[in-house]
Amino acid sequence: MLKLIKFELIKLLKSTYSITMIILLTLSISSYFVFNYIHTERVDDAVESVERLQFNAQLSLKKLEEKIKSDPSLADDPTVQSDMEVYSNNIKELEQEKNAFINYDWDFLLDREISSIKEQIDRSQFSKNMITWMTSFTENVYYERLVWLRENNIRPELPFHFFSELTVYDQVFDFEEIEESVTKNHNKYSSSSIYFLYRLFGILFGMIGIGFFLFLFGDILTKEGLYRGGSIHFLYTQPISRGKVIMSKFIAILMSTVLIIIGSALFSILLGVMFDRLGAWNYPVLIYEANESFHFMPMLLFIVLSALLFFMVLLFCYSLLFFISMITKRTVTAIGVTFGAILLGILFSGTADTNLAPYNPFHYFQIYDIVTMEFAVVHHNFNMTLTNGVLTMGVLSGLLLLGTFGVAKIR
Repeated sequence: MLKLIKFELIKLLKSTYSITMIILLTLSISSYFVFNYIHTERVDDAVESVERLQFNAQLSLKKLEEKIKSDPSLADDPTVQSDMEVYSNNIKELEQEKNAFINYDWDFLLDREISSIKEQIDRSQFSKNMITWMTSFTENVYYERLVWLRENNIRPELPFHFFSELTVYDQVFDFEEIEESVTKNHNKYSSSSIYFLYRLFGILFGMIGIGFFLFLFGDILTKEGLYRGGSIHFLYTQPISRGKVIMSKFIAILMSTVLIIIGSALFSILLGVMFDRLGAWNYPVLIYEANESFHFMPMLLFIVLSALLFFMVLLFCYSLLFFISMITKRTVTAIGVTFGAILLGILFSGTADTNLAPYNPFHYFQIYDIVTMEFAVVHHNFNMTLTNGVLTMGVLSGLLLLGTFGVAKIR
């Protein structure tokens, strides 16, 4: 069995088609890194933004001083005095903020932001808001995220401010401009290794990644010319059961999948280290809980758990592919039917708020939403968990493989 697996691995990893697909994956990762690198907000950008605000405040103060100069009586006006004090204090605070960015004084910036949001929470604690941004839930998330960063000495990804937090409970915005600003600032780009990997896998662990792996391994059975005199018949003539032949191919693609995912992760980390920085492995990722509670998970752990669920989703997809391949005997047909079945399953799965929903495999294709429990919040079903997803995919994959072996014996 081990020799068969080794034989299949060598065939997979050395084939021209596999090498071409892996090169395309590498180029895609590189291109996405360039995109993130270009759109990453850096310290210089933050300094420039503060300087613009500082210039506007200084301009307003200057205009006020010119008014007083032209009309000295305004100097005793309480409103004018108050405005001048506000502008002066604002200029000083912006100068402190600018210096903090220049000196990478993240403790100062985090402490200031923590103090600001704490005051906001104290003001709004008696008027609970769970619909309009910023909801009380989001306020608490933002506060606890800042505390997490401060206590763990983590450099925050920019931008980080009041308009950079958004949760699933924020359903209404007072103004369209606010919604655009919050959405833009919340959707952070970063070329630091860990955060880039987090963003990359957010895309790869979806239909794009599933499609890539199905096309990469879609012909592992059909290319053998099943029941039409292909090379697989040579293996069938050996003292090896058909089950072992099929299983060796299945294990080979699982091992190849793990190698490709790990390779993609290492390549992404290397890009980040070479052109930016490693970043924080324990950067906080929001995990929703029942009853409007939450906690944070270290980003690297979140990535690992998401990779586990994605692997189980691929296990299910491969099992379905093998079963359909044994029936159709054609590569294009097998991939097309498999991909079509997956899309139809996702589109027509119905709501996820029923007792049977946790056992529907197609609900678990939204990897990040499942691991963050956002899917559970949206569908009001906190049985939609990572654990249930792994178990469901494992059981159904096993049943599909049994069906594949059954078809192989019959035909």
